[in-house]
Amino acid sequence: MVELVYRDLLHRDAYSAGTFDSSVLELIRQILRDLELMQSQSSLVISPTGLAASMPGSLGGRPHFDIQKDQLSSLIDSGFTVVQISEIIGVSRRTIFRRMSDFELSIRSTYSDLTDTELDYIIKQIQVEFPACGNKQMMGHLLSRGIRIQQARVRESMYRVDPEGCIDRRIGLMKRRKYKVPGPRYLYHIDGNHKLVRINSSLQKFCSAWNNHPLSSEGCLNPLQLWTAGLLKDNSSLLFEDDNLYGIDWNGPIPLEDDYDRLFVPRIECDIPYGVLRELPSFVPPLSHSENYGIDLYCSALDYINTHT
Repeated sequence: MVELVYRDLLHRDAYSAGTFDSSVLELIRQILRDLELMQSQSSLVISPTGLAASMPGSLGGRPHFDIQKDQLSSLIDSGFTVVQISEIIGVSRRTIFRRMSDFELSIRSTYSDLTDTELDYIIKQIQVEFPACGNKQMMGHLLSRGIRIQQARVRESMYRVDPEGCIDRRIGLMKRRKYKVPGPRYLYHIDGNHKLVRINSSLQKFCSAWNNHPLSSEGCLNPLQLWTAGLLKDNSSLLFEDDNLYGIDWNGPIPLEDDYDRLFVPRIECDIPYGVLRELPSFVPPLSHSENYGIDLYCSALDYINTHT
């Protein structure tokens, strides 16, 4: 575009007997020289993945892929294998191996150096709080603590620590539902679980373990790895629709009535005095230990209210 403007000005200047300001022409010439210099120094060809860029070599030959050390190290720390990294970046496995050798990176060095005794002790501690935890979930708990162990070692340690539990969990396996979406942030699940207050103390640990536990239906990739791979592989802007149309299914059935745009929650009349409600948590702590799934705590709270009202 700049070159076309420059040629047009030269053409007009030739027909107008040099009435154009020479400084303007010189400025455009300088812009053209700068653009040519920038193109010769950084002529990059972006790959379909948007990650690996090919750069012309200084000695000629085929352009080499520009793979940064931080980018490769981040994927290795996320637990991706060489095959998975090559698919994400869009290059061959040999290219990944060469870059790892150049940057002195190794997947083996990311595993934690723990003895079997130390690993058994940590797994025992986790099973105290999560007794129904299986092999995959245990790997998620370990990864959430910054401990990366081979799956075979975790399985052997689980058999040493809790052999009966391993057999029980194998009998009660559940088939997980599997579905696909076009990309990350395309579908959200909003679940409202109104449980006892006691689960709040373990929610963060459970979320960290779930995000790091491998999924057998996804080649043992965990949810965080699937999220990372989805963001890096698919740069399509078509996945982000208009927020005003979110939740509209154009192919779905037409509702009979369309006036339920507001939710009305009826007010509950509470006959319990405010002072009794304020003192109730001190007499019946909601986080105290329960022998009957919280039913005994509920009965104790009910007896206290009946006594003081």
